[in-house]
Amino acid sequence: MDAEGLELSELDTDLEIEEVYLAAGDEVQKGTAILKLTDESLQSAKDELASNVTTAKLAYRTGKIEYEQNVLTAEYERQGKKLAGEQAEMVLQHTMQELTDKLEDAKTAYEDAVSEVEEYQTALSTDQYKADDENIQKGGMPGGKEPAGERPNGERPAPHMIKMRGINKSYPLGNEMLPILKDINFTVDKGEFVAILEPSGSGKTTLMNIMCFRISLCRS
Repeated sequence: MDAEGLELSELDTDLEIEEVYLAAGDEVQKGTAILKLTDESLQSAKDELASNVTTAKLAYRTGKIEYEQNVLTAEYERQGKKLAGEQAEMVLQHTMQELTDKLEDAKTAYEDAVSEVEEYQTALSTDQYKADDENIQKGGMPGGKEPAGERPNGERPAPHMIKMRGINKSYPLGNEMLPILKDINFTVDKGEFVAILEPSGSGKTTLMNIMCFRISLCRS
């Protein structure tokens, strides 16, 4: 190795001088050999430099691998966040569709309720319920229908969905019995829309309780 090519500050090896070529007062020109190092120390320096080069290459490769790993990790995280965002979008769309469907169902139910209320109000304004009640009290049918029995062609009509005859109910009041329902007749045909209109305390709830109790007995 050329002496001028050595950077002594980079070496940990101690260089030993074998021979000095100059004496005090000698003139030195560029390229003039000044001294000679021992072969052993020079070889140790060369080995140290070679080891340093190997270490530097290994460090470079290690750094390059770590950099590539960081790039892959960053890309993996980016793809993961992108996928999570897409999944969140799908969940949002699904939730929005469910809410839309529920809103449509609620709208339909509201429209049906409005239609029923309008029908009820129309019946009230035309006194249809009162007329039906009068027909029932007379033994007739709601809406002016013919009472149950033989039809002109000999066919029997379909049976009533609900039929109640001679309903009576009283509650004890002191030593006496207070009549609430007295000889009530009540029929409802299939598909019929019926309302009971009476003042408060007239026995509507009692009648409904009796009717519901009898229906539950029939179904059981």
